Amino acid sequence: MPWHLWHTWRRSPQERELERLITTGFKRFGYSRAQERAAAEDWLAAWHLFTTMLTPDIRAVPAFYHAHPKVRIDLEHWLMHLDMVLHNAGLEEAHYNAERLRVSQAYQHLFPEMDANTRVHISRAEAEALWALGHQPEAEAVYHHLVATLPDQAWGYIGWADQYALFRDRVPNYTRAETLLKDALSRPHLDDRESVLERLINLYEAWDRPQDIPPWEQELSTLRASTGRRASRDA
Repeated sequence: MPWHLWHTWRRSPQERELERLITTGFKRFGYSRAQERAAAEDWLAAWHLFTTMLTPDIRAVPAFYHAHPKVRIDLEHWLMHLDMVLHNAGLEEAHYNAERLRVSQAYQHLFPEMDANTRVHISRAEAEALWALGHQPEAEAVYHHLVATLPDQAWGYIGWADQYALFRDRVPNYTRAETLLKDALSRPHLDDRESVLERLINLYEAWDRPQDIPPWEQELSTLRASTGRRASRDA
């Protein structure tokens, strides 16, 4: 390559280090809990570096590539996995819940122009971390704001209901979970009705209320038939 073009091709030290940390984390990911914790540390370091590379005009993750076109990592894919490893690590070491809260709140501040699906995911991460840290009222407020601002996004309601029904180390509140799921189903333009119906049926099974299942199973079957999908519960 001609020398006068070399500087336009090579990556900066920051770009090389960001890619190294992210790639190293993916090599560790999924092998063991210890390796995932190591991945979490790699990716927290990557997150810190990533945020130092941002400028005020970068208000959504894709805009980062305009400032750093030589970066070849799928950043949105990495950031979703960062949240996943912090969640998993937080099940064993509480300080990772605090890190997850810090990252999710910073993400929302740094990238206000994120799409609706990303906002649901990151808001859920914030609320889950708050709940795990014992801050239930603050977590409830995050969920409430999420479903108020994005009322047709099913996974806001599902995530909220899961806090009352999904965790074995908590006393379930099936009535509250049922109310939240039915609130979702009351939305005529809900984006993922099928997943809410599945959660509601599973809830009634855990609640030992089989008599309440048939009408929801019928609706789920009808919905799947209309979209040509097989019933995963029978697969």
